[in-house]
Amino acid sequence: VAEETQRLKESNLELEKEVKDLKSLIDVQISGDDQWDDSVVEDLPSPNKNAISPSKEDKDRLARRRKGKKWSSLEEDTLRAGVEQYGVGRGFEGQMEKFDKTEHAPLAC
Repeated sequence: VAEETQRLKESNLELEKEVKDLKSLIDVQISGDDQWDDSVVEDLPSPNKNAISPSKEDKDRLARRRKGKKWSSLEEDTLRAGVEQYGVGRGFEGQMEKFDKTEHAPLAC
């Protein structure tokens, strides 16, 4: 009978310990101090933070215009003579063979 009593006391102590552990778990869950904190992380990057504005994208995609070639002194003199002879806007008439076929920068007068 003494052995049975001792065994029951030990069993009772183990059960009391388990109950105490369960109560502490319940208290943690009720208080909200759970070890698995599901709160929102405030340092996550914004999806809009790295967005590129459309104007910057368009500038990169557009072809850049080439700089015009400067007029040679022969071309300038020929154009001035043509303007004197034929008038403004018609200085190329009859003289196209003296000009390069490339695009030129505006003539500085």
